[in-house]
Amino acid sequence: MSEMSGSEALIESLRVEGIKHLFGIVGSAYIDALDLTPKAGIRFVGVRHEQSAAHMADAYARLTNAPGVCVVQNGPGATNLVTGIAAAYHAHSPVVAVTPSPLSSQLFTDAYQEANHVAIFSSITKWASQVNRADRIPEFMRVAFRAAMSGSKGPVLIDIPRDFFYELVNVDIFEATRYREMNIGSGDPAAIERIAERLIEAESPVIIAGGGVLWSQCANDLLELAELLTIPVVTSYGHNDAVSTEHALALGSLGRGGSKAAMEICSKADLVLAAGTRIGQFTSLPYYDFQYLTHKSRIIQIDIDPRQIGRYFPVEIGLSADLRLALRAIVSSVQSKMERARPTHRTRTNEIERARNEWQREIATWMPETHPIKPQFVYKIINEVIPRDAIVTLDLGSLTGFAYSLLAFPERRLIAPLGFGNVGFGYPAGLGAKIAKPEKTVVSIVGDGAFSMSIHEVMTAVQEDIATVCLILNNSAWGAEKANQMYFYGKRYIGTNLVNPDFAAIARCMGAYGERIDEVDEIKPSIIRALEQDKPAILDIMVDPNELSLPARRDALKEPVRMIYR
Repeated sequence: MSEMSGSEALIESLRVEGIKHLFGIVGSAYIDALDLTPKAGIRFVGVRHEQSAAHMADAYARLTNAPGVCVVQNGPGATNLVTGIAAAYHAHSPVVAVTPSPLSSQLFTDAYQEANHVAIFSSITKWASQVNRADRIPEFMRVAFRAAMSGSKGPVLIDIPRDFFYELVNVDIFEATRYREMNIGSGDPAAIERIAERLIEAESPVIIAGGGVLWSQCANDLLELAELLTIPVVTSYGHNDAVSTEHALALGSLGRGGSKAAMEICSKADLVLAAGTRIGQFTSLPYYDFQYLTHKSRIIQIDIDPRQIGRYFPVEIGLSADLRLALRAIVSSVQSKMERARPTHRTRTNEIERARNEWQREIATWMPETHPIKPQFVYKIINEVIPRDAIVTLDLGSLTGFAYSLLAFPERRLIAPLGFGNVGFGYPAGLGAKIAKPEKTVVSIVGDGAFSMSIHEVMTAVQEDIATVCLILNNSAWGAEKANQMYFYGKRYIGTNLVNPDFAAIARCMGAYGERIDEVDEIKPSIIRALEQDKPAILDIMVDPNELSLPARRDALKEPVRMIYR
């Protein structure tokens, strides 16, 4: 054991985990620990709102497949963190949130900036707890990192009374490999054999590739299985990057704004292999006016979390396993059951090509080079000019909804809001992405409403020298809700139209590069100029206010009934 202060125990616990960045806002309660970060080789990235710290840590974790860590002041700092942690929870992102609390002698007295952090965060974390003795700080941190990174990943919260940072303790700090399991294996061998048999026997199988493909880094293994049996591959909502969109068997994303080709092929499937996806609500909700997944579908589901098996759809076979190892085992079993290399299934290949080509022809008609600027045309230009391995972060809204069908992901990564669906995610996520992968081009695509919620982080980008490009698709509206009013409420727009400032001018005042774009022929050169800047860049692109994607929740909206207000 070594003698150290509570602050040193905390920072040393982070250091041995390989943590290089902390996201947050400085606070007096943990300022002693913050003072140690430079000597530990940890960079503190100060944000302008705590929610952004969580979004940055979330994106950082998704891209590095390692924990993202945020630390904020107790009370209002912690409550400001809630939305970002909830988003990480829905995204299964291993975010470790550290909060201080009042002096241990003042707990539960309504002390200054006191809030019951553990109670607040318990329902949106895998584990939340308050350290009860200073000498247990390393132990609690070990539990936190193990919970965040083991099995189905997710955020955790550790709360530390502020006097514990100064207390001297005798503790041991262990390397991560000494206290957590590193993989859970390929699952039940009998189930592997049955899965292989079902896939071989199926007439029209489909693979849904989910976020587990990204966390397990097994896209090549999944595609090897698909190629072996000529199985089309679609992706779950928000995970368009799970497999390359250039692959001949890839048909795009399910869910809101996704690929009609993917949905059509799914609707005809006699067997669905759900690989690393729970097939949740936004992956399976009806879109383009037809239901493409039903409870009648025969489903094989592989997920690292046994709680997700059959949670939304009953399954024929459920397997809880590490997806990469399970896929390797399935490929091996399929190969052993085939007397010779199976030839390409020509009927399936022709059907995949037909569906893909018809869909590409349809969406090409969405992108006219007209004025006012169509948001769909902006995506056409984005595909042409950003690098094929760029990182794209999205926000929520009608205009970013087009991205799920129009953006190509040859080698690009996608960081999307996913299941929590909070506005204000895209820009701070882009900053976290750039810190995680500084060698990559990072482009954030947001609406004007979303940027209004995160414009303050332009100051963070400037101060921390985070050179991302943010494209604001500006239609002066809360577009997703305006679409609901357009389709269901007779175009009675209440609360959805916005009066915006010149975002580019504000960005320039903050020290960033900024341009406002009003004409179609300005889009490409402006994006190219922004990409060439060695500083944060904001492009305010004025788009057609009447061009909105279909409502996301037509499954939950209906024509209103009026009894007294007719």
